[in-house]
Amino acid sequence: MLDWLSLFKPYLQWMALASFLSLVLAVVLLPAIVTQLPEDYFIREKRRPVARQKGHPVLMVIVNLVKNLLGLLFIVAGVLMTFLPGQGLLTILIGMMLVNFPGKYRLEQALIRQKIISQTLNKLRRKAHRKPFQMPPDP
Repeated sequence: MLDWLSLFKPYLQWMALASFLSLVLAVVLLPAIVTQLPEDYFIREKRRPVARQKGHPVLMVIVNLVKNLLGLLFIVAGVLMTFLPGQGLLTILIGMMLVNFPGKYRLEQALIRQKIISQTLNKLRRKAHRKPFQMPPDP
């Protein structure tokens, strides 16, 4: 019945490493990112362009392409980890943070409206002596 799992045996070490790295990235990067975002991040009408536009245009295209490919890799790994051992949902969220897609800002606003998520992120901000996020209005 579980014979299909034997197909993944050669990849288990890599999947374990990816799981561990995604956990470390989440533990290290999440507080760093959350504390650096401005308190009005989720209520802005439009996003301000990232300061990456100061570089050479070709370099910016390459950076954006690598960031999106890395994000897609995390999303695929996260989907696999939901069925196999690993930090699946966390890895998918890291991938979503990296990938650009239409509606991403609305999705982030919907996520921050979830009480448990906003409480957790604002707790991280309090520990860093930052003001809590201003909550977006319900749609």
